[in-house]
Amino acid sequence: MSTSLQTPSQRLLHLDALRGIAVLLVVVQHTVEHFAMWRVEKTDFAYPLYDLIHSVDTGRMGVVIFFAISGFVIPLSLRGSGWSGFKGFAIKRFFRLFPAYWLSIPFGVLTTWWFYDKHIPLQDVVLNLSMLPQLVGYQAVIGLYWTLELELIFYFLLGCLFLAGLHNRILVIAFFCMGLALFRLYVTEPELAQIIKVEINRAAMILEYAQYLAVMFFGALSGFCFRENVSGAELKSIRFWFPAMLIVVAWLLLMVRPFNVFIMGLEQENLELIRYGLPVVLAVLLFILWISILKLRTVWLVWLGVISYSLYLFHPVAIYMVDKFVCQPDLDTNVCQSSFELGLTGYIVCSFSLALTMAYMVYRWIEMPAISAGKRIYRQVLDQRR
Repeated sequence: MSTSLQTPSQRLLHLDALRGIAVLLVVVQHTVEHFAMWRVEKTDFAYPLYDLIHSVDTGRMGVVIFFAISGFVIPLSLRGSGWSGFKGFAIKRFFRLFPAYWLSIPFGVLTTWWFYDKHIPLQDVVLNLSMLPQLVGYQAVIGLYWTLELELIFYFLLGCLFLAGLHNRILVIAFFCMGLALFRLYVTEPELAQIIKVEINRAAMILEYAQYLAVMFFGALSGFCFRENVSGAELKSIRFWFPAMLIVVAWLLLMVRPFNVFIMGLEQENLELIRYGLPVVLAVLLFILWISILKLRTVWLVWLGVISYSLYLFHPVAIYMVDKFVCQPDLDTNVCQSSFELGLTGYIVCSFSLALTMAYMVYRWIEMPAISAGKRIYRQVLDQRR
């Protein structure tokens, strides 16, 4: 086993399955919380599910899992060397992310804003095309776009390391992971706001981004041990145990703050603190167990993982469409006015079914052709250089 990043010969199906779990955690929380908190009476037998996912914050847990997976697999997209390798990475990532994302913007404007008589300035919508709206101080059309901003920041950092020939150096990746974790642990919002002269909420956003970037670099660090199958002989080798020890140290640093916040929440009986710390701890723990021991490749989870990007982008659209046309809420009382009452379970089933349908269509007709186009353009760029 080498302590540099390796390229797999086939798709990592167990990570697709883990993506499937992550997107389920996000979609179920958003769906259940929307209808349980605002629309229906608390009599449905699905309400114990609401209590569980609201207490654990499964949506945050799913997002953290997504970040760790990105850190694990994105280094595999960095091939070749120099600007040509970076250009290939940028082309393929652009066509992988932006077409489906751009399609989600007008759907988001319609369902998240216009359906509820809310206005979003045109300049905000235009800035959303960059995938970095909140980073430059504008509103996101759909709230979950902040996670895609973080993905782009991670790509940029990793791309810079690639250009410097450092992206496959384990100590460099460990430095970024641990450094970001320590930054989040020891720097407070007021201190950062004073140092860089920004508002306190802006400083809080930067610190949160630092924590999640640390998770991504932790995913990349984990790849040095667990991207390949590890033989018994390699388990006894320093080439395994040196990265493994770095991973343990990075994991401990990464977990200090969320674990402390979780314990504080238990002591103070503060659900918000519990919901902040617990999902991060659980998500990273599940990620480690999955890539090292479980490695499950359940077919339906793999399928969900394959369409997870479109499902992630379009499930809010599905929720608001069901809300508007099936629930038909009174916007003053937030109560469903539909002539038939589906209950929480019914709204979950309707929303999830519509989200799956939309996600498959977007994946089949937008994502797949765009990914193929990206690969084709990349090959043309390579041919022009020869």
